[in-house]
Amino acid sequence: MTLPLTPSQTIGPFFHDALPWPDGPWVVAEGTPGAVWLRGRVLDGAGDPVPDVLVETWQADPDGRFD
Repeated sequence: MTLPLTPSQTIGPFFHDALPWPDGPWVVAEGTPGAVWLRGRVLDGAGDPVPDVLVETWQADPDGRFD
């Protein structure tokens, strides 16, 4: 089974570069129960690292909604 390539997209429709958090640079305070740290890398089609990549993530509230 071969999956299709994901189309290239540089900026999504809800992009807010460097959107500040009211309590500092982190979404939750260090040591918050249930908090996770995501780490990864983005590779191009040849398997080489892509420099200066920004990956935007979203998390729904307990009702499954995005604000």
